[in-house]
Amino acid sequence: MLIKPTTDKTLPWVDYSTLSAVNTCPRWGLIHSWHGKHLSAGVERVLPLEAGRAMHDVFACARIFDALSAHTEQVTAINQYANRLFASDTTPNRWQTALEYYNNGEDAETRCMQMALSLLETSGYHDDPRDTKRTQANLESAAISYIQRYPLGRFIPIIDAKTNTIGVEVPFDITLQGLGVDVPDIRLVGRVDGVCTDALRKSDLTPEVHENKTGSRIDTVWSSSFDTSHQVTGYCVAMSCVLSMPIHNVTMWGLQIPVPKASSYSDGIMRYPTSRTDEMIYEWAEWVIHTLDIIKKYQDDPTNAPMYTHSCNRYFRACSLIPLCTENRERRLHIFNNEMQQLRWSPLEQETMV
Repeated sequence: MLIKPTTDKTLPWVDYSTLSAVNTCPRWGLIHSWHGKHLSAGVERVLPLEAGRAMHDVFACARIFDALSAHTEQVTAINQYANRLFASDTTPNRWQTALEYYNNGEDAETRCMQMALSLLETSGYHDDPRDTKRTQANLESAAISYIQRYPLGRFIPIIDAKTNTIGVEVPFDITLQGLGVDVPDIRLVGRVDGVCTDALRKSDLTPEVHENKTGSRIDTVWSSSFDTSHQVTGYCVAMSCVLSMPIHNVTMWGLQIPVPKASSYSDGIMRYPTSRTDEMIYEWAEWVIHTLDIIKKYQDDPTNAPMYTHSCNRYFRACSLIPLCTENRERRLHIFNNEMQQLRWSPLEQETMV
């Protein structure tokens, strides 16, 4: 497999979510993620994903705070980047509002916390009466705990002049070539939460990938899954390609929502370093090719792709495609062609390159 920065934007693309969805259930992954088709009725909010997106503004805020403090000669570029990163249609000036706290004279932790809470408040997230865990109040408490525990000033986001990359919410778009017989070239796209150097290792300026996750339980069972995660491996591959240097080290950050009142191990917040070997990268490539083979086989016939019924209760609720999957073949095809809305979201939808 040859991996290079994308030059042909007409090539089809996949992201980790699509690859993972196809392996979870080929029928669901092809319909929902590859074709971006959704049933118009019965769509429910997926609170774990919504809450996670809102909290990622908090995580990004902490990193931008450190970037502003460490790269004083690049303050204008960093703020321009943050303006684009946080702007929304309803609240275009989110970063300007949060930035007012940066120069208010308080200590670093207080200023960063105030900025993070400002961004969380304007994230658009709102409570759902069916979920008493992922409330706005619990997100705010989690944000406060995270900033209190985050080692401000240690993990500094990179600023790479060659690629105009600022190491916060870093988008990537790379092309995978030589995937095998009859498997066409394809783009792999995504967004990495952070690309940072460790200020405690002054003699080693090699960047490492940082990734944040939220969950209802953050413990050693959670952390051990990232020793093999293909998502993490793919991010190392992508950043190695973007920055033209090998990147093998990863730091995972876990935040439990709601933060537990007492925990002997992590207090609901965990930093977990891990790494990737060349052999693991090879196994990631095999997984990608395997998944693309499934996509190629069924992309023109997604309603007849294999149905993996062990995943019909993802997120502890019925899969949205059950009404389609219980129909016969002819009816499934009719629903796909005539009764589904199409919306395929790309992680590159919000372009934030400097």
